[in-house]
Formats: sequence, C-alpha cells, structure tokens
Amino acid sequence: MVASASSLVFDDFRKGFNKNEVLVRVIHFWEARNIIKGGLLMGLELFLIDQKGTTIHAFIPANRIGCYEKNLKAGEIYKIKNFLVINNKTSYKVTSHKFLIQFTQQTVLQHTDHDGHDIERQNFRIRSYAEFNEAVNKNEDLYDALGKLVLINDENSNSGVTNKRIDIHLQLKDGPIVRVTLWGNVAANFRKKFMESVDKPMVLLATTMNPRTFRGL
Repeated sequence: MVASASSLVFDDFRKGFNKNEVLVRVIHFWEARNIIKGGLLMGLELFLIDQKGTTIHAFIPANRIGCYEKNLKAGEIYKIKNFLVINNKTSYKVTSHKFLIQFTQQTVLQHTDHDGHDIERQNFRIRSYAEFNEAVNKNEDLYDALGKLVLINDENSNSGVTNKRIDIHLQLKDGPIVRVTLWGNVAANFRKKFMESVDKPMVLLATTMNPRTFRGL
C-alpha cells in the first residue's frame, strides 16, 4: 500500500526533530534495564513497521513511559508525530535502519483504526548458523532464528520459581543445534504458554537474540 501524502514512511526521515506524522504498527515492545545498575529501568523499547514494510527501533525514556504505556498494545496501529530522529544504535540493534525514533516531551502517540491501513504484522531477520557464528560476542545485531525444538532444560518448572532461566535447544535449518537462554519474565511467559499448549510446538521462532559463546565454546 502506498503511504498517503500526509503521512511519512521511515525512509523519508532526516535527522533532527520531526513534526510530521508517521503511521506505524507496534510489532512488540519491552523494558530496557541496566543490569550493571541492579536492573535500573532506562526506558521502553519499541519495534515498529511502516506502510512499506520497513522496520525501525523506537525508544521512550523512563521518565516518559507513564504518558504512553497504558495506550500501547502489540499489533495495534498508531500515528506518531513530534519526535526526535537520531542515528540507530551501534550495539544491540533490532533493525537495520540507519535511524531511531526517540520520544520527547512533545511526542504524540495516537491509536487509530485498522480500516484502510494495510501494514504488515511481523518482520523477521532470520539468520543461518554461519551468520550467528560471525556475530558471536560482538553485541551488535540482534537476529532471529527458526529451528526444531530438541530439548528444554527448565530447573524451575516444578518449584514455583518464575524469575530464573530456561534453556531451549534448537536445531537450525542448516544443521547445528544452538542453545537459546530465556531469562526473567521472558522465561516465565514462555513456561506459562508452553504448559498451557495442548499440542506442544515442534518448531520455535526465537527473536532478537544476542549470540554469545557458552563456556568458552
């Protein structure tokens, strides 16, 4: 679908303060916390997609979260205007776009109906084992992977503890098995959904993963 004349798409962006309106779908969002500082909340991270299927990363600082959090829902379409366009991060990137949207005190986030807006619901950056191996320990791009479920290690499944971790072993399309570690609320949500599933999933999609070596391997 071609974007309307009154609405920008992400590739129209220029650095600096943007007063114009952009129509987006919120694919998903999550809290950004500083582990070094005891889990201090830094802000809210958003993964957005526009009418051309292009994705971009957005950030709401911690002191502004209360202004938008109640209206945010994954999968919904919004109009955003009066925001700052800055260079994308060089580390922990969830999109290849060169820019990032940063909310300011003037940013307006308005929910809109889906009627007449043909915006994709998902966008993935699925990578092979070789590409993950190339990105190991660089803390740069956070890629996605699709694989066959081989094993789940969950030490807390019967203990009532939900704030620990789960290790999932996935066999990627090109052969090797990788370990995907889920922590905290992500682990708890996965555990809940998996236990509630009548038909246990055989194939899993893991998103925004940071490739790391395990025990020096």
